[in-house]
Amino acid sequence: MRDDTVEFMDDVVPAELPGMCMQKPRGVRESAGRISAPAFETGAVAAEQDEENIADDKDVAIEKNGGAQMPSLRDICLVVVGRGPEAEELVRRRREACGRCILLWTGEAPSHQHLADPPGRHAFRWRPPRRGGSTAHVQIRRLRHELGSYERTWCKFGPDVVEFAEGMGYEVWASTKQDVHRIRAFDAASGSTLWDVSGAVVFVGAEFDAREGAVRNLEEVRAFDVAVKEEEMKPFATVAFAPVLLAAAWYGVQLFFTSYLMIVFEGSLGARGVPWWRGMTVLGGSVFGNAVPAVYGFALTGVWPSRRVTLVFITTFFLPIFVGWSLASVRSAEGFGYTCSFFAVCVASTVTLLAVGLPIFVLSSVRQMKKQRADLKAISFKLHFAWMLWMVLTSLGAWILMYGVALFYLFLSLHSKLAASCALPLVAALCEHALVKCNGFMYRQLVCRPRNARSARATMNGDQRRVL
Repeated sequence: MRDDTVEFMDDVVPAELPGMCMQKPRGVRESAGRISAPAFETGAVAAEQDEENIADDKDVAIEKNGGAQMPSLRDICLVVVGRGPEAEELVRRRREACGRCILLWTGEAPSHQHLADPPGRHAFRWRPPRRGGSTAHVQIRRLRHELGSYERTWCKFGPDVVEFAEGMGYEVWASTKQDVHRIRAFDAASGSTLWDVSGAVVFVGAEFDAREGAVRNLEEVRAFDVAVKEEEMKPFATVAFAPVLLAAAWYGVQLFFTSYLMIVFEGSLGARGVPWWRGMTVLGGSVFGNAVPAVYGFALTGVWPSRRVTLVFITTFFLPIFVGWSLASVRSAEGFGYTCSFFAVCVASTVTLLAVGLPIFVLSSVRQMKKQRADLKAISFKLHFAWMLWMVLTSLGAWILMYGVALFYLFLSLHSKLAASCALPLVAALCEHALVKCNGFMYRQLVCRPRNARSARATMNGDQRRVL
């Protein structure tokens, strides 16, 4: 299991994730499996395994750390118990807020309610329901399809929509009648646990009218707070297949024609010639133009760019800068003309784009935050600037680093092709692994620790795991 994997899956307690603010205590072994439990920076985390079901049951004991804030259970997971349009709407709103959610589709009351304090210093449970198998319930299948609830390899997407099957029961734990903070589903015949989760449990629908604190109608559903206050408590986003395949096809076609024209015309370019074929690179490079506001701009401000801002950025800054550097040439005193290498054009265009575009994007983001009446004093732009510089160093810097690895391969191949072939994958893998480790370390130092420190007056804005 690579430690840069940061997707929340089922039934495994993560030991240490770079984007999840988890401290691994002594004596806890790293679990080999799929990542699941919502991670947050706390003092001690201990995993206990049930002897009858070692691979399935996980109990995590959580204790407060003096320098960290205890996350809200509603931020960690919202469990919705109910059936009908009210429950569906609440789950949709939670999904739009990018929060973790479980829907238990039932109108039945819990078989038992235990009185217990919230799991601050007590056992925190995280054994979410599995998504395997089909269901005969038409409504459940429809909801899973509409909410994008499915599982692919080790990735789990969308909210959990759980059918209350025959022979199933559930019980809850609450500190008061309204504050329900744990739910456990079990097999009524054997009493064995099906799933067991700590989180904010809310009962929705007319079936729970007599229950105190229940959400009864659509008006109360729309007024219910589904927001995730702590950014680290959100599930980690993954890259969708469709955009990757589209970008790969776009780049492939563009690079084929650009490389072909280079082979045909580059060798015969005269002193006064213009390398017009390099201008075709902007067709593929326009995809990278989107990365400047979406990655570096977001790291610098925490504000996600709109499509209009991205389009204006690409057409106004990226295309002119890249075309200008592609066609630029240097003329010496003797009259000889020199065109920049393609790699030099890419580096110069990127540096110019960052220097010109980022300040304008910052001004646009600050104006947007002022319109939304955001508290700018609570945002540490020093941390944002340091984080943005690190993103530039580990992305564009890695670009140059890998270019150096390629040069090292060429140099070594002059002496021994066998040694060069053996060294290339090892050196490239070591460089990538070092970058991943450094990204995790800097994320904890610049994002996690300031957010979890009680004395911090200003922290970073936005879910900065998106740039990872």
